[in-house]
Amino acid sequence: MTYSRPDDHVYVFSFFLVLNAAILGVAWFKTWPELNLLGFVFTFGLTFFWLSNRYEQEEWVSTQPFIALFLLMYMGMPALFAAREAPDLKGAFGGTRELDIPFVRGAWTAPLVFGTPFAGLGLQQLAIGHTEYGLAISAVALAAVQGLLALASRRLGVDRRQLAEAYTGLGVAFTAIAVPLALDTYFTSTVWAVQGLVLLWMGCRRDRLLALAAGAALQVLAAVSFALHLGESLPYAEDAWPIANQHFLGALLLAVTGLASGWLFSRRPQRGDGDEALVWTALAWGVVWWLVGGVMEVVQQLPDSSHLSAILGFTVASFAAGSLGARRLRWPQLESVGLLILPTLALMLLLSLISQSHPLDGWGWAAWPPAVAMQYLFLRRRESVFPQLSAGLHAGGFWIVAALAASEVYWQVDRVAEGVWPLAATTGAVLGLVAVTMAARRGLAWPVAAHWRTYLLVCAGPMLLVLTVVLTAALFHDGDPRPLLYLPLLNPLGVLVGLQVAALHAWRRLVRAQGDHPFGDLVDARWSPVVAAAGVVLATVETARTVSHWLDVPWELEPLWNTTELQTSLSILWAVIGLSGMVAGVRMVRRAVWVAGASWMAVVVVKLFLVDLSSLTALGRVVSFIVVGVLLLIVGYLAPVPPAAPAETEEPDEAGEIGATEEPSATEETSATEEASATEA
Repeated sequence: MTYSRPDDHVYVFSFFLVLNAAILGVAWFKTWPELNLLGFVFTFGLTFFWLSNRYEQEEWVSTQPFIALFLLMYMGMPALFAAREAPDLKGAFGGTRELDIPFVRGAWTAPLVFGTPFAGLGLQQLAIGHTEYGLAISAVALAAVQGLLALASRRLGVDRRQLAEAYTGLGVAFTAIAVPLALDTYFTSTVWAVQGLVLLWMGCRRDRLLALAAGAALQVLAAVSFALHLGESLPYAEDAWPIANQHFLGALLLAVTGLASGWLFSRRPQRGDGDEALVWTALAWGVVWWLVGGVMEVVQQLPDSSHLSAILGFTVASFAAGSLGARRLRWPQLESVGLLILPTLALMLLLSLISQSHPLDGWGWAAWPPAVAMQYLFLRRRESVFPQLSAGLHAGGFWIVAALAASEVYWQVDRVAEGVWPLAATTGAVLGLVAVTMAARRGLAWPVAAHWRTYLLVCAGPMLLVLTVVLTAALFHDGDPRPLLYLPLLNPLGVLVGLQVAALHAWRRLVRAQGDHPFGDLVDARWSPVVAAAGVVLATVETARTVSHWLDVPWELEPLWNTTELQTSLSILWAVIGLSGMVAGVRMVRRAVWVAGASWMAVVVVKLFLVDLSSLTALGRVVSFIVVGVLLLIVGYLAPVPPAAPAETEEPDEAGEIGATEEPSATEETSATEEASATEA
């Protein structure tokens, strides 16, 4: 009725102001929830309609006071009535209970408490949304009013705590809303992260699930805001300061708030798996953002050649510091970050082998030794906390050290030598590490003696098997020891094979002294046939290498096979091997050994007629046949067929029985003689 001209909105809003004052007065004396909610809906609904359809920006001065008064009236109404009787906000949102006065007041108070400020912010969006900081100032003003109402509700008594906590939460929420409206994404993430931590602290202290959820949500929003900021601002500006820049400091703040949240969760009473999961989630959240900030700082501030080394040092030092400082913080879950050191070492070693010439390149010489040392420092201090993982951690550290040493030795030797030396030096370095490990049980109480089975069965044993495979593959290598002269057996590969065999026998002897272990079948098996066969192969390869180096024959199968010198040498060598086997069989009275030697001599004879007779020169055939013939004569004289082994089960028993029967007979004869002499006397 009063609205006929554009400026008549003042009369309309004045009319509504009088009506709302009347509603406030009625509600003070009588609980009438329908009237209060009706006034709220009509006042804000009609104001929203007018702002959406007929509002002009020039009318802000005359409109803003009415919006502010409407907000103050309906925001303050719950606190005003709480002065007389505390409302039950929890009962209004759920559960069943008797319709008493506190419950009724809570049922109509809850929409006013939580709905009025958000409705007011919506009206402000329509009224001053076109200004730059209008909404931000409105959100801050709403947050301030909520804070004042929270303080007033606390002064009313303990039974008004629900209302005070609701106003406090709304104050924090509107403060969080004001931040992105006034600041850029970086500062928004900063304020949200701090607010989230404060809410988590309040939730942990008062055991409020809503505060915990709100704090966690704010930290997630802060991370999203910061990620958006990174996407817009990377790479760093040229004048960016190391560490003291918004990128690293933003990630650092997220990491600190995440880790502090995890620590707060760990201090709460753990009621189940859900509480434990909160601790681990917050810990992982903080660690991830700490790594993001550090890696980002390294990549943006340091030269490309030092990235891997710097990242290695940063991550390993972070994990070691966190694990070693966990007990001082009384945070047991933090100790587990030390378990990440070993995977980090493995990953960085792999990346360095792929992207660098050798692991110690690009400041790797300064990063790898401390990193490995921190791994063993963590094991020394914290291995008792993870007894089930201790063996795997020690074995992993050993294998990483072996791989690091092998790759570095190969690169260093390959720079100054060629031929077989890089392979020989690498194999020798790893073999030396294994030998030191097996010999360090008495001199090194930790870690070798304390974890002897691990280092013997999981470290030394498998490593020796790997070296055996490597040396087996090296049979196809020409073994060129330049600048030195190639000598049979006394060349790098020959010496390594001898040392490898000695190490295998030493390992076998040490393993036999252990109890139950997975290498039982391998250790208890007879190694003699395998060693003999390997000896024949190695002797053959050594002979072929000698012919190749001394006669300048290419290290290829066909040229070597067609060489008279090699065929003659092989015939003589194999004949000597067969003769040795037959003589050994006679000496040991082992017919099986003698048969093996004789069979090999038969192979030599077949080779003489099928290979040497058809492909060798006259001189080569003469030498082969004469030498082999002489050896066969020697065999007939020195190594005749040994007799069959005597039965060792029946003969000793029979001899024992005979002796047992004869011995009583002699005793009986002596006793009878003594009795006869006594009778005569």
